[in-house]
Amino acid sequence: MSIISSAVSGIHHATIMFDRAAQQTIKSANSGGDLVGAVVEQKQAEIAVKANTAVVRVADDMEKRLLDILA
Repeated sequence: MSIISSAVSGIHHATIMFDRAAQQTIKSANSGGDLVGAVVEQKQAEIAVKANTAVVRVADDMEKRLLDILA
């Protein structure tokens, strides 16, 4: 699996995690459940998306530099 494929997979999983946490936030707000836990999970998903996006950018830059060196 390439670096970019792995990062894209991470972004996909983080968006699923965020969606699940957002739904849990709504349920918790309406029923008095674990609102803090749901918000923390949303923040974790946000950070995971940002981290994986940075990996995609760096991998793309590395690939471009490698092509410049080989050209």
